[in-house]
Amino acid sequence: MTSIKAKLIEAIETVPDSILEQTLDYLEYLKTREQKPQTLSQEVPKKG
Repeated sequence: MTSIKAKLIEAIETVPDSILEQTLDYLEYLKTREQKPQTLSQEVPKKG
């Protein structure tokens, strides 16, 4: 396991559920943001 994953797991185990909920929401937001540019580039036909 990478050190960043280990640090995240350690942090997850020590914070209250309210922070975990916000963290999960933000992580899901980041994942969607990461996927959108790939989806758009695949859907838009290139002129050529």
